[in-house]
Amino acid sequence: MKRVSLKGIILPLLLTLVGASIAVGAYVTTTGGSIFELRKKAADTKGSQLVFVAPKQVDVGKPFTAELVLDTTGDPDYTVSGVDAVVSYGLQDIEGLTLLSAIPGKIFDSYPTQVPSPPAPLPIPSSPFTISGVKNYSINDKGYFNGFTGQGVFATLTFVAPNPGRATISLVYKDPSATDDTNINGFLASQPVSLQKPQERLLTAPQAFTVEVVASQPTPTVSPTPTPTPPQGCRYEPRPCAQPVGGVATGCGMELVCTTPTPTPTPEPRVMINFRLALEGRKNHTTVVDIYGMTTTNVQPSKEVLQALGAGGSTVVVGDRVDKLGTAVTDPSGTGVLSLDRGYAGGSYMILFAQTPSHLRKAAQNYQGIRLDVGQNPVCRAEICTQEVKYVVFDTLTAGDVYTDEKGNKDNLINTFDVGAIFAAWSGANVVANQRDQATFGGILPKEIGFAADLNGDGVVNNRDLAMLLANFNKRGDTSIPQ
Repeated sequence: MKRVSLKGIILPLLLTLVGASIAVGAYVTTTGGSIFELRKKAADTKGSQLVFVAPKQVDVGKPFTAELVLDTTGDPDYTVSGVDAVVSYGLQDIEGLTLLSAIPGKIFDSYPTQVPSPPAPLPIPSSPFTISGVKNYSINDKGYFNGFTGQGVFATLTFVAPNPGRATISLVYKDPSATDDTNINGFLASQPVSLQKPQERLLTAPQAFTVEVVASQPTPTVSPTPTPTPPQGCRYEPRPCAQPVGGVATGCGMELVCTTPTPTPTPEPRVMINFRLALEGRKNHTTVVDIYGMTTTNVQPSKEVLQALGAGGSTVVVGDRVDKLGTAVTDPSGTGVLSLDRGYAGGSYMILFAQTPSHLRKAAQNYQGIRLDVGQNPVCRAEICTQEVKYVVFDTLTAGDVYTDEKGNKDNLINTFDVGAIFAAWSGANVVANQRDQATFGGILPKEIGFAADLNGDGVVNNRDLAMLLANFNKRGDTSIPQ
C-alpha cells in the first residue's frame, strides 16, 4: 500500500486558506466596510424616526408649539451623528399659517443650519425651512463613535394661524439616497468608526402632522350678583368653604359680620384761660404770648369782680415765685386762649402775667387773683358778663424787651442788651422781618430776631423801632400785682 505524505496534504490546504483571507481583506479594503457591517446591513430594522408632537386642535390667533422629536429606540444598533430636518407647513383649506420661532434643542453639540433658509426675518408664512444638528467627533476607548441614542427634542417650533382650517406640518422626504431632503446619519454603535462610512437611518418617510384650527368661542360674560348694602356697623366677608361632599364644596359665599363700633373717647377736660392784651406801637396785636402764674393765699378782688363772682374779699398775700404756665397765640385784636391740663384746676389763687418776645411782662389788671376751674376761665356767674369779667385783661404791654439769652431767658428789663439786639438786626444783611418787604430790602430777618426787634410790626427793623425802645429805656416789667 502506498504511503501518503502529510506534507503533501497540509501545505496545499494552508495555501488555500491564506489566499481566501487575502481575497476577503482586499474586498473589505476596497469597499471601506467590514464583515460586521455586511452582517448588520442584512439585518431587518425600521431605522430612526423624526416625529412631531403638537396639539390636535388650536384656536385662531393663539400661538401653539410643535416639538420635533428624534427617536432612535427602533434602531438600537446605530448611533446618530447628525440630522437635517427640512420642514414644510401650511393650511390645507386656507393660507396663513405662520412660523413665529424655531428653537433648536440640546441633543446635538451644534446646529449649523437654522431657520429661515435662505435667511429671512421671522415670522415667515408657509415657507419650507431647514434645521441641521450634528454631534462633534468623539470616540470611546474602543474607537466607537459617541453619537446620540434614545429620544430627545430636536427642535421646538411655534406657529400661529390667523384663520380656521386644517394646518399640516411635515418633513420633506424623497428616498434614502437623496441628499437634499430630511435625513438622519449614523454609525454602527459596536464597530470602530474608522472602519465605517455614515449610513442613512431615516429609512421611511416621516408622518405629517395635522392640526385643526378653530375659531375661539367668546367666553360669556356673567354679571356678578350685586351684594346688598350692609347695615351700619356691618360688612360682608367671604365665608370659607366646608369640606367637599361628593366632590362639591359647600357653605361658600358671603356672610354678614357686624361689630360694635369703638366709642370715640371723650377728650379729657382742660382748663381754658381767656385773655386779652394790646401791644404798644402796633395796630395788629397778633403775637406769641407766654403766660405766667404766681400763687397767692388770699386775694382782695375789685368791686366789679366781687359782684360777678359772688364771693367775699380778704387780705392780699403775694407769693415770691412766678412760674410759666404755657404759651398761646393772639389774634389781631389781641385776644387769645391758653389751654392747660386739668391739674391746674382747684388749687390756690393765682396772679397771671403776660409776656411777648418784644414786650415787658404785664400783670392782669382786672383779676388780681384767680382760682382756675375745669372749662372756661374766668367763671362768670352774673346774669350779664361784661368784657371786663369774661377775659383776664392785661391791657397794653410796654415795647422794648428784645434781648433773649442763649438759654432762651428774658431779663424783663429794657437796657443796653436790647439796644444791641436792635442794632444787630438793623445793621445785618437780613433787615426785613417778613416776606412782604423782601424785594425792597433784600433779605428775611431770622424769626427769633424779627418778631422781637420789629417793635412796631411794620415788617422792617429801622430807626422807628430804636426810637420806641429808647423811649422805654430802663423800664422793668411786672413781677407782682399792680399797686
